[in-house]
Amino acid sequence: MAIPSLPRGRTVANVGRDIGRMIRMATAIGKAGALVLFIARRPGPLQATARHLSALAMDLRETLGALTRSQAEACGSA
Repeated sequence: MAIPSLPRGRTVANVGRDIGRMIRMATAIGKAGALVLFIARRPGPLQATARHLSALAMDLRETLGALTRSQAEACGSA
């Protein structure tokens, strides 16, 4: 049986960290999916909360985008 070799510059620790990251990401995606299913199956308050959280996330994204643009403009004009 052949022993697979690592790509140049890669160590077992690097590969292990990458695998760990992929597992954590898959776990997070699974948890998010479970939360979406949980909210979708519950009437009323949870769905309203999900809508409010979604709206809040969009507001935060717009605010952070505006802040980033204003900082970029300030740095560009300085």
